Amino acid sequence: MIKIAITGTESTGKTTIAKQLADYFKTIWVEEYARIYLNTFGKNYSEKDVWKIIKGQIELEKEKEKENNNNNNNNTFSILFTDTDTTVFKIWLENAYQRCPDWFLTLYETHHYDFYLLMKPDLIWEYDELREHSEMRGELHEKYIDELNKKKANYVIIEGVGKMRLDNAIDAVEKYLQTR
Repeated sequence: MIKIAITGTESTGKTTIAKQLADYFKTIWVEEYARIYLNTFGKNYSEKDVWKIIKGQIELEKEKEKENNNNNNNNTFSILFTDTDTTVFKIWLENAYQRCPDWFLTLYETHHYDFYLLMKPDLIWEYDELREHSEMRGELHEKYIDELNKKKANYVIIEGVGKMRLDNAIDAVEKYLQTR
């Protein structure tokens, strides 16, 4: 299975692109567990809540991988798109708490994605009660670039609005798949 992470700052279209790519490539995607968790337990979270969210996200990925493996009996590869990744959590922890626990750093180094689509913050920021940092999107985007470069991740920055954004994402994934 090929795991493609959709990553980046808030309000950059990660969920929309993850759904659209899964539809286009006729595969599955993993929703953002943070949204599920915070909508259930409230937006006032602590560091321990972030840890639970990280573990929940990883469990969702594992469930989707298992579901895919059970449904994919032929010899073709399949793709799993994730509507967030461990990079999001690393930047969240560093920004909110100025640290990352050792257990998370181990997870961050070992939890694998094959390819990343880094969503550029070129969309108009849309209010959502769970979003926190409209004024920091440019600064946070640079942190994503730094993190992906540090881990020598294979990634492409996706920009544009509407169909152009989707077309850019499809093109990036297709080019990546041709290199495999």
